[in-house]
Amino acid sequence: MTKVFLLPLLLISLLLPACGLITPQQLLPTVLSMYSPKKVNKVGIFYSEAALIEGRTQKSYVVEKLGMPDNSLTRREYSLIRYDYDTKPSHIKARLHIVRRDGTDAELVVGNGERYSSVTVYFDTRNIIKTISIE
Repeated sequence: MTKVFLLPLLLISLLLPACGLITPQQLLPTVLSMYSPKKVNKVGIFYSEAALIEGRTQKSYVVEKLGMPDNSLTRREYSLIRYDYDTKPSHIKARLHIVRRDGTDAELVVGNGERYSSVTVYFDTRNIIKTISIE
């Protein structure tokens, strides 16, 4: 029964973009929601993942992986950016792999409802990570 419906949907998805009305990227979520509504309607957890290495990782990488910070500050000797996950929805979290200068490393999940809810990253004058504070 579902194969009967898939063939017309496939043809429509190929013909409508040629007319400039709708693209396959816009049609695909609709087709998926028709056949598996539990997966589409279920709210998932969205993780931003980053590997932060003290003394190596640059500020541009942190902003690229974790997004725009909630707070930032720039001084002559250092700068910092802070990500507060208390104010974000509970399904948005960060999965961090942190490597300290002494060689110890840790895998942490930061987010609303987790053990840690904020990350503050301090940078030196060359915009390289100086220290990382997890609260």
